[in-house]
Amino acid sequence: MELAREVSRDLSRAIPAWRWGLVVVGVYMVAALAITYPLITTLSHGIPYEPAHDQLYQLSLLEFQTSSLLSNPGHFFSGNIFYGSGDALYSSDLLLGVLTLFAPLRLITGQALLAFNITYIAAFVLNGLSMYWAGSLLTRSRAGALVAGTVFSFGAIQLNYAFHLQLLAAWWLPLVIVFSIRFSRSLDWRYFCLAVAMIWIQFLTAVHLGLLAGFAFLVFAGPTVAVSITRFRDWQRISGSIVAGSLISLPFIPFVLGYLHYADLWHGERSLAEIQFWATELKDYLSPTTRLQWHDSLRTRFPMPHFERTVFPGLVPMLLGLLGIGSVGWAFRVSGYRANTASIAVLLLLFLGLSLN
Repeated sequence: MELAREVSRDLSRAIPAWRWGLVVVGVYMVAALAITYPLITTLSHGIPYEPAHDQLYQLSLLEFQTSSLLSNPGHFFSGNIFYGSGDALYSSDLLLGVLTLFAPLRLITGQALLAFNITYIAAFVLNGLSMYWAGSLLTRSRAGALVAGTVFSFGAIQLNYAFHLQLLAAWWLPLVIVFSIRFSRSLDWRYFCLAVAMIWIQFLTAVHLGLLAGFAFLVFAGPTVAVSITRFRDWQRISGSIVAGSLISLPFIPFVLGYLHYADLWHGERSLAEIQFWATELKDYLSPTTRLQWHDSLRTRFPMPHFERTVFPGLVPMLLGLLGIGSVGWAFRVSGYRANTASIAVLLLLFLGLSLN
C-alpha cells in the first residue's frame, strides 16, 4: 500500500496532470486497438467477431434507431423486427447508451459499419477511462487507477462478453461509482442526481448492467444516506437529494413500463428451470471462456453447461486483487488505520456480486 502511494507520488511529481491524462488515454487506445486487431485494418468492411450474428443484429438496431430519430421518432420503439408485435424494440436491450456514440459517428461518416466498428473500439477506451476516474477517487493513486481501468476494460470477463456490444458498453457503471463517491463526500444533491441518471442510462443500454449499477449506487451512497439520517439527522439535505433523484427518474419510468408491458403481452417470463440453468454458480468463476486458451486445464477441471455463464476474471486480476487486499491489511496493521467507507463498500459489492450473480 505504501509502495503504491510512493509510486503514485513519484508519477505525480514526474508527469504533470494533463500529460498523465494523455498517457492514460494513449495506453487504453493502444490496448483497445491491440485487443481488437485486425479490426483497425478493416473498419469499413469488417466485423469485430465471427460469426457475425449478434454484431449484425446490434448494427441493424442502431441503424434503425438513428434513422428513426431523424425521420419517424413516433415509431422509434416499433423497431425493425417482429413487425406487428407492438413496440418490438423492448424485446431486446435498447442500446441507448451506445446510440449516443454511434449516431453522431454514423451521421459524420455516412457509413453504418464504419461507425459501428469505431464505436466498438471506443467502448474499450471509455470503459478504461471511466473506471480510471472511479479508481483515482477511491485510491488517490494514478498507478492504482490505471490498473483498475485496465482490469475493468480488458479483463477476462469483459473479453468473454465482448461480442455483445450492449454488455461491452459498460462505461456508465463506473460513472455511477464516481458520482456516488462525490455525493458521499459532499452530500451535494447534484451528484446524487448524476449518479441516478447514470444508472438509468446504463439500464437503457443493457438491463443487466443497469441492475449492477443500481447495486453499486446502493453500496457506495447508501451508507452515507443511512449515517446522515441516523447520526447527524441531516434530513433536509438527504430528503432534497432523494426528491431531486426521483424527479430525474420520472422521464425513465415509461421505458420500464414499456419493458413490463411487452413482457406481459408476449409472456416473456422465464421458467424456474431456465433461471436455474442460466444462474451462475461459484465454480463458474473458475472456468474460463474458450477465448482464453492458456487456461484450458481450468476449463476442463470446472466445466459449465453454457459458455455465457462463465464469469472467470482471469488469473492476473485475481492475483492483483489478493495482493491489494494483503497490502491493505498489512498497511492497517502497521499504521493502525481503520478501514474507510470506500474499502467497506468495495468488499460489500464483491460479496453481493458473488452471492447474487
